[in-house]
Amino acid sequence: MNFIKSPILALSPHTDDVEIGCGGLISHAIDNGAEVYYVVFSNAIKSLPEGFPDDTLKIESRNAALTLGIKKKIFFFMIIRCVSLILVGRKF
Repeated sequence: MNFIKSPILALSPHTDDVEIGCGGLISHAIDNGAEVYYVVFSNAIKSLPEGFPDDTLKIESRNAALTLGIKKKIFFFMIIRCVSLILVGRKF
């Protein structure tokens, strides 16, 4: 694939979704000249074990993005609180 001059927008609902889902593709694209914009919508703070600092996943996500080659200046992190959904419906 030719990624040169093709901007890529990676949208991650939670920390690590982009890295797990398409980290290899992003790394390859960056190596071939693409500019990648990375948006994380939630810090997934509720998934942290008790006693971990609140910014643990934010720091890990930023470090993973930098490891993939995403430039810090085009790394965005939105803090949207995760919500729990209660599913109501028929049992099958």
